[in-house]
Amino acid sequence: MALAKIATHKQAIIDVDGHKMVALAFNSHLNTVPLVFIHGFGASVNFWNGWQTEYIQQHCKWYSLSLPCHYPATFPPGFDDDEINADRLAEITIRAVKKLVGEQRVILIGHSTGGFTALNVAIRAPQMVQAVASVAGFVQGKWTGSLGMAQQWARWGAVGSTLWQANEWLACTSRAYFDFGYRSFMADDAAVYAMPGIEDIMAASYIDFKARNTSALFTWLQGVQDIDIRAGLSTISVPALVMAGEDDPLVPSQQARIIHEGTSNSEYVGYPGAGHMMMWERHEQYHRDLTAWLQKVM
Repeated sequence: MALAKIATHKQAIIDVDGHKMVALAFNSHLNTVPLVFIHGFGASVNFWNGWQTEYIQQHCKWYSLSLPCHYPATFPPGFDDDEINADRLAEITIRAVKKLVGEQRVILIGHSTGGFTALNVAIRAPQMVQAVASVAGFVQGKWTGSLGMAQQWARWGAVGSTLWQANEWLACTSRAYFDFGYRSFMADDAAVYAMPGIEDIMAASYIDFKARNTSALFTWLQGVQDIDIRAGLSTISVPALVMAGEDDPLVPSQQARIIHEGTSNSEYVGYPGAGHMMMWERHEQYHRDLTAWLQKVM
């Protein structure tokens, strides 16, 4: 299966109380249920572009929406970790989506923190969500692996901030160190680096990585680990797709099972031997599974 080339798109900047959110719009001319893709922690609004399936590229109206404070999005003056809570993050995202599509219902698809965000919106604004997909997403914000270590740094104040900034500086000045860090997200990096077009994807990711606001991300690390939306899962009645790499080093696959068991109308798809980047580690299976689900819920 060939992955689609980077598509022509339009960029929109959306102001939500001083948060400059950024969205990319694809296939705006199509009259289909809008898909809204949300990237994970540390990534950018460009994350999804260039490796969507031909089905989505050719048959779906879709958007890529930034997380607050993630490049090229910016935060308002006075922003701090008090903003990183489930209620406020849902409010920002809901208002941004409404500015994109008005009162249309949408299908939300998120990776990692984007998966949490999609579920969080489905809990708090069920009237605007037709279906929701969590890809390596979570409902409890304490991570493991390399990002779990960074969350520990966030508890250490100035010392932790210094460690975080030093790590970011190393990754920005060394492509090899950046690649090493990315590999820590994967359980099957050999499969990722065998994926067609991955070198272009990683090169583009590195450009955006070097432009990100490291201080804002440290604030995210401080706030997100206290998030827990398990209690709201039972209110999600729309179709839900829960996808997980069963050897995810950052978000244990047990999180996906909690989501699946806590929602009344969900499908669970696990990928043995795959990690946090399971949509790349098992890209053919992932795209096949996502496409089949979309064709049922659109």
